[in-house]
Amino acid sequence: VAVLSHDAYIRLIRRYPMVEGSFKVIYRSYLLNNQQGEVWHTDNETVRYIARKHEVFLYLRLLVPIGVILASIPLWTGFFAGSFSLFLLTVSGLVTALGIGMLLWFWLDWSNDYVIITNRRVIYQERVVLMYESLQESPLEAILSDDIVTDFWGRWLGFGNVIVRTFTGTMTLPRLAVPREVKMILGELR
Repeated sequence: VAVLSHDAYIRLIRRYPMVEGSFKVIYRSYLLNNQQGEVWHTDNETVRYIARKHEVFLYLRLLVPIGVILASIPLWTGFFAGSFSLFLLTVSGLVTALGIGMLLWFWLDWSNDYVIITNRRVIYQERVVLMYESLQESPLEAILSDDIVTDFWGRWLGFGNVIVRTFTGTMTLPRLAVPREVKMILGELR
């Protein structure tokens, strides 16, 4: 266990600014791993990295339900402004419930997809509740190479795909924040 005081951490970051990203990645992974409990590892296996897709993809998907909820506001204001019709109340309630339901569904869908790197294997789990579940994994010994694929928006917003080539095929770890750090963790463990 290494202990670093806050003052020493600040001095280290000022002297070597590139290290800050690595500390943030490890800290976020640590927090997410603590939320998940001991699900992803077996005996003599420790989680070194766990993450979800970049948050920007959650925010983009939430634009639709937020738009639906905002579209229901004129219906509610029309109802409370004096048009006390049962039809208007029903429509506004249904549109609001639809927007809230979509919001919760999209958040749950985003929160169920994980990339996990342990000291033995790489795992990508994609899950859509009550519909679909996919689990891809590869032992670290089977990895031949890894690479980062990104585009203009990925470089600008800080996300990318980490492509892991193994003896049996290719596994894509999609839309990860700071893919360079993930590649460094994979390289270190390999």
